[in-house]
Amino acid sequence: MAGWVALAALSGCSGSDSTPPGGTGGAAATGGSGAGGAGGAGAVGGGGAGGATGTCPPRTSATQAVHIAFQVTWPGSIGTEPGSGTVHVWTRSRLTYSGSSIAAVNSACGTVIPDITKTPIAGGGKVAADFLPEVWDAPTMPTFPTTGTQSGWDVGSTVTMEPTIALVGTTMSDPLAAWPPLSGVTPVDHDGDGKPGITSTPRGTGGYSLPPLSLLQSSHADQLYIASRTTSAVGGTRQACDRIVGTATVYAFNNHIVGCRKQGGGDCSASEYQFVDDNRTVYQPGAATYESVIVADDATCADVRGALPM
Repeated sequence: MAGWVALAALSGCSGSDSTPPGGTGGAAATGGSGAGGAGGAGAVGGGGAGGATGTCPPRTSATQAVHIAFQVTWPGSIGTEPGSGTVHVWTRSRLTYSGSSIAAVNSACGTVIPDITKTPIAGGGKVAADFLPEVWDAPTMPTFPTTGTQSGWDVGSTVTMEPTIALVGTTMSDPLAAWPPLSGVTPVDHDGDGKPGITSTPRGTGGYSLPPLSLLQSSHADQLYIASRTTSAVGGTRQACDRIVGTATVYAFNNHIVGCRKQGGGDCSASEYQFVDDNRTVYQPGAATYESVIVADDATCADVRGALPM
């Protein structure tokens, strides 16, 4: 019954496992990227504020908010209706420039994933899980380096970043290897809350239901601990001195449920979170776009999401 759980996971739920034509690091970016995180998002280097035409002053560094949106589809099953929708990923990218070269250190700042509808045999209703805002700014969250090139600073110049890999809530000795089964995952407490992976909170009201822990549906999870990987690359054009728009390629969008908390308290048993993981939704990523804009160097993740809303 694959697909009872729709996760707002930063680097995404289990999905495509294509191998990119290049290196590893953070979720890809044009001038910067993030985990994405879940995430996996891209950013581009920019100049100072400016209009849609004219020259732009060069910079030695910048901080950018990045928003990547990509299409996903998922198959139906006994427990889940088939569907499609759009994933949104936000990233904060701290960039440095040297001639035509760009280096970025990126961090995930948020993800929104489409709702999943359960079939009547699975109890009906929608399933989705969110992250509390403080997860994204936790000092223990990972960062991801990446590199790229730019043709110049003026409006109309182009920026291209190498494919990069963002691992959140887990680590892999070979980040380009096939996404492992749950038994092969090494969880990391990246949000620093004492639980494996990063913690998401399923919605339980307003037409949403908590993920069941067995076919009997006698108990449910009110927290999910997630490990994820996103592999992506971007390239774009400066639309203004402080803004770049382009396209992204999401090569992989994977996740596992590495633990959970039962509604009412207490951690799930291994068999219970294995059940949730076995029934997670498998997403297939498709076409993607991105936009980035310069923000203050001390911008929080809330500032990043606010700069480029859905």
